Amino acid sequence: MLNKFEYHGKISPQKQKMQFWKHDNHPFFLYSNKMIQQKVDYIHKNPVEAGFVNQLQEWRLSSANEQSPIKLNVRI
Repeated sequence: MLNKFEYHGKISPQKQKMQFWKHDNHPFFLYSNKMIQQKVDYIHKNPVEAGFVNQLQEWRLSSANEQSPIKLNVRI
């Protein structure tokens, strides 16, 4: 594993000794209600896909959970 961390550190733009996390993101222009809903669904499904919970509503810090302190305020 350390060899992989070293390799990715050397080829990264920051030229680090080692790298574990990716240093990039992929911003999207949310040009339609359909695309906004697609991204919200993706975020809600992440804990399920990762196997942390079985249903969207079970994740404590998700706007899909009614008891969550996080609330989704989208005007569609």
